[in-house]
Amino acid sequence: MLENRSFDHFCGYLRVGNPEICGLMGTEFNYVNPADTTSEQVDVSDDAPYVPDLNPGPGHEVRDVLVQLNGVNGGFVYDYAQQVGVSPQEARRVMQSFAPAKLPALARLAQEFAICDKWHSSLPGPTWPNRLFAHCATSGGFVDNNPHQFTMRTIFEKLSDVQLDSWRIYFHDTPQSLMLRNLRNARYLRFFEHFDAFARDCANGTLPRYSFIEPRYFSILGAALRPD
Repeated sequence: MLENRSFDHFCGYLRVGNPEICGLMGTEFNYVNPADTTSEQVDVSDDAPYVPDLNPGPGHEVRDVLVQLNGVNGGFVYDYAQQVGVSPQEARRVMQSFAPAKLPALARLAQEFAICDKWHSSLPGPTWPNRLFAHCATSGGFVDNNPHQFTMRTIFEKLSDVQLDSWRIYFHDTPQSLMLRNLRNARYLRFFEHFDAFARDCANGTLPRYSFIEPRYFSILGAALRPD
């Protein structure tokens, strides 16, 4: 599960030489104003830089995504130009994508294994609701990244209900999944382990039937929340 990047941005140019992949032809574009088809066209390109690339980043809220996906040729350029501090010229950079050679690990994984080229996020919006869909198959009606009382049942509870306690959530600094109220029950807290345990379980061949790995979210915390 990746975030904050579109399929075309990361993997669109894999279509070159692999026509079965639903990616980029290199001829795609956005109008500067999607409501005006006589406005300037901004073409897609394969020269995206590594991070930090766009600062500020494109909008992630539902209202932004709806503008970005609006119309046949989309409104990514238009929506990014509405961000505070972004000039019309800078807004053109949102159409930059990666050449496969710049992302060799991801490109090789896509070529050697499977790639979902028509996968869409559960909700056209920010991180948290889509993470909630991964755990609960619903966001509980929430569409923002703010803390709420998340009471939805999770896949983890359902596994335990049928006597399949073979699951783990491996985390680095702090598990965002603990925002789910039901998982803060003592019955389930024992299934949360630091990422070091994932490496250990891989080496020992003792991985559970279902593993969810949470990445490091905060550079400022470092290993401060790492258990002994």
